[in-house]
Amino acid sequence: MKKYIPLFVMFLGINLLAYERPLSPTMYTCRGSQGTTVGYTTTSIIGTPTFHVTYKGQEAKHGDIKTMDTAIGKLVTVEDNHLVPVDGPSIRYSLVVPHISLIGMGNVVTFDTLLVKTTVNNPFFRPLPSGQDQFNDFVEVSCKAEYVVF
Repeated sequence: MKKYIPLFVMFLGINLLAYERPLSPTMYTCRGSQGTTVGYTTTSIIGTPTFHVTYKGQEAKHGDIKTMDTAIGKLVTVEDNHLVPVDGPSIRYSLVVPHISLIGMGNVVTFDTLLVKTTVNNPFFRPLPSGQDQFNDFVEVSCKAEYVVF
């Protein structure tokens, strides 16, 4: 029995060295119809995430990035900070990012997902006392996920 233990340990060691730990993507780049693009990084040179949206050709000015883990993946949301009138709507962009594992630094995974533009009417200035306050527009985007060191 003793002569098999070193062989087993050696075999186990080779497997452990050959096994590469899965990585989570740090950069996502997406393209959709009508000039829609999305760029999302989980970190940056200064250590904070970035999220850039061009929605149907119009660049969005964004504020704080919020992420939420859900059953369908991570929901990454940012509010558009364009100057709007006090009684105007607010606009949010959300990207549904599925859970992805990468095998090694050079690995790139492509996937299709949704970018959601949510327009939220100001509740104090809506024309009717009741009705829909949020309106969603969905754009299918093709994305690639990769691990990048910043």
